[in-house]
Parts: sequence; C-alpha cells; structure tokens
Amino acid sequence: MFKIFIGFLFVFFHFKINGFDVLLNPVGYALVFMGLCEFSGIKNFNRANPLAITMVLVSCAEIFIGMSGLGIAVNIVSGMISVLILLALIYFIDKGIAEFEQKTGKQLNSDKLMSTWKFQAVLSIASSILLVVLNEIWVNIIVTVSAMV
Repeated sequence: MFKIFIGFLFVFFHFKINGFDVLLNPVGYALVFMGLCEFSGIKNFNRANPLAITMVLVSCAEIFIGMSGLGIAVNIVSGMISVLILLALIYFIDKGIAEFEQKTGKQLNSDKLMSTWKFQAVLSIASSILLVVLNEIWVNIIVTVSAMV
C-alpha cells in the first residue's frame, strides 16, 4: 500500500520548477498501478488496475494538450474526463481496502474512507460543473480547496 500512497502524493501535490511539474502525474499513477498489482487477490484492486493505466495515458495526454495550446475547451473536457476516471479509481481502491479489511481482520477505517470519497466526489463534480457554468475561476478554487481539505 506504500506504493499507492506515494503514487497519490505524486498525483495530488504539485512541485513546479519554471512552470513544469516535477512530480509527474503519470509517474504517480504508474506507482498506484504497481501498488495495486501487489494485492492481486483483492477483487476491487483488480478492477482499479485498468483505471490506473487509463489515468497514466490520460495524464500523459493532458501534458501534451497543455503544451500544444489546443484551447481551453479541450482542457476542460480532458479535465472532466480525468476527474471522473480518478473518482472511479479512488472508489475501487476504497472498496478494495474494505475487502482487504474483511480478509485480514485489520481495522483500516474503510467506512471513513468511503464517506470521504463521497464528499470528494460531490465537490469535484460540482467544481467541474461550476467552472463551465459560471466560468469564474475563484469559485472553482474555493470548491477545489474544499475538496482537498
């Protein structure tokens, strides 16, 4: 589970040097994938594997889309797609942790993880919708910071 944790650190934190994120998201998702592969007996982790690989590809595409300057509409659409896939990935990881809890008897607070996921899902989707509807960046920042907290 350590690889999954480190992978999400790469995904959720950004350390930029000259405008380039040193903690590349594709590397983070690859680490998440490798961490999930260590638990091949957990059905929900196996369901999350294709989503982790998809996020490696999507995040690579987002890097090239950002560098190509294709436009804000393409960035918004790719951002919404990645948010939905990421939410599904985190959902299956949370379910996998609950499954791991049942198999091993270890207490990992999977119920709290799921309630946190629900809160994050609502705020992430609201943030994406508000960005399109209101086109006000400050609203998106407020909702995004709320989701992170």
